[in-house]
Amino acid sequence: MKIFILYSFKYLLDKGKGEACKRICKGGSDLKIGIHLHSLGEDQEAGIRTITNSLGDTLFNLYIDNGAGIAYFTFHSIEDANLLLKNEIEHAGKKLSFFQTISYGEKLTFIHIPDFRVAHIKAVVEEANRVLAPLGEIKDIGAWKSTDCFGV
Repeated sequence: MKIFILYSFKYLLDKGKGEACKRICKGGSDLKIGIHLHSLGEDQEAGIRTITNSLGDTLFNLYIDNGAGIAYFTFHSIEDANLLLKNEIEHAGKKLSFFQTISYGEKLTFIHIPDFRVAHIKAVVEEANRVLAPLGEIKDIGAWKSTDCFGV
């Protein structure tokens, strides 16, 4: 079974490094970090234990949303949250991919492009920037990326 993550392609505009997109959730913030439970494989409990062990003495709250299939780690400082995001944690032979969250309260507009497989991703990002940048700030540009091989 292929697993896909929502990946940020905004780095193509600002020449930064690609990373996982922020996800919208109730009570989201830069202090709340999530991970998809399916990315932990069969033994999710062992995966959660691997993550919590890697955090050492860091204070956090853990909430597992089985309905959404996501585990949320809420930290008490941005430094602690960034520690989890930047830490390369492996479980069952795979590097785990975390994402930050963003709150519903922020004023956001989503634009969905149904399918752009026939166009190069960089061309799509540059065109979206050309058309949308005059209308407001572009927070992120994302697409689903396979974790098995590179592709969107």
